[in-house]
Amino acid sequence: GSTIGASSALLHVSDMEILYSIYFLTLLSVGSCILDPCYYYQDGTTFDLTHPFYEDIPAYPGLDPQAFDLNSAYEYEDPHFFLSYNYSVSGLAGTSMTSPAVFYPFNRQISEIPFSQLVRLIGRVIDISDQVKLNPNYEATVDDIVCNENEYGCFAPGTVVIFYTGWASRWPNQERVFGLEGLLGLDLLPISYNYPGISEEAARYIASQPNVYGVMIDSPGVDSGAVPIIGFDIYRSSRILARENKYIVQNVNLECTLPNINLKIYILPLYVLGGTSAPCRIFAHVCQDQCPVPALPPSLPPPPPPPHPPPALLPPPPQPSPPARLHVSGIRRI
Repeated sequence: GSTIGASSALLHVSDMEILYSIYFLTLLSVGSCILDPCYYYQDGTTFDLTHPFYEDIPAYPGLDPQAFDLNSAYEYEDPHFFLSYNYSVSGLAGTSMTSPAVFYPFNRQISEIPFSQLVRLIGRVIDISDQVKLNPNYEATVDDIVCNENEYGCFAPGTVVIFYTGWASRWPNQERVFGLEGLLGLDLLPISYNYPGISEEAARYIASQPNVYGVMIDSPGVDSGAVPIIGFDIYRSSRILARENKYIVQNVNLECTLPNINLKIYILPLYVLGGTSAPCRIFAHVCQDQCPVPALPPSLPPPPPPPHPPPALLPPPPQPSPPARLHVSGIRRI
């Protein structure tokens, strides 16, 4: 009996050690998630491609002095604890979507982008990080896109093109995100930025693809720092895409390694009626084998025809009415 009890105790201790080890590894992984917001979930195939919002989030110098503001609205202590916040956020701060209506007032706003163009998208990653290491203002070219198509095939219906530049590793340093290291007057509007984007020719190529719904990039925008920001004709690549109702998602957290096979993208912008830009949450899912095609619900058999009504019965023949009774109002005596 004592031997069995000792074995049970040892087994119990062993189980507890395993549980504590798992718990420690979980905390370690959660800690790495906090340090690297681009983390994967428990199945190892789902990734969060969103930079979190917080005060002092990187924003365009001179344009968004306070891109995110969080203030407590209601706060009550125990025993009836209650905490609620008010917050304001710029539509172009952090991981955000630029709708075509930013540049063309009659094109789609955020709330007008079809849901089918936001979820279960086919992700196509175009890696230009090597070129960006040599030139921080590198602009993706048509050749970069065509080389990718030669390797992975033409863009399939429902594709979002993802430009990986390696720029997400600079987050959350404001100066490094906008390439303003060593420049003075960051509180004012600088003359130029330094970050990668896509060329006008590449934008035209993508805009001509009916199977492509939009573009994602891990830099502050598709118009690189090589484009001077003096004047109003400064968003040339963005305007080319917007003209064909292609949306743009900037500041995507692409510190994860995403494949070009079996990659599904889910973009969830804040549903703002009348909004032209909005923060968004982005997920990527990598299917283990092949992304399943959603099965259509089984078609129900047609309803059986209504039963034929029974033949109408002929009404019974009218019964002869009884002879009318004589009404004697009185007796006449003789």
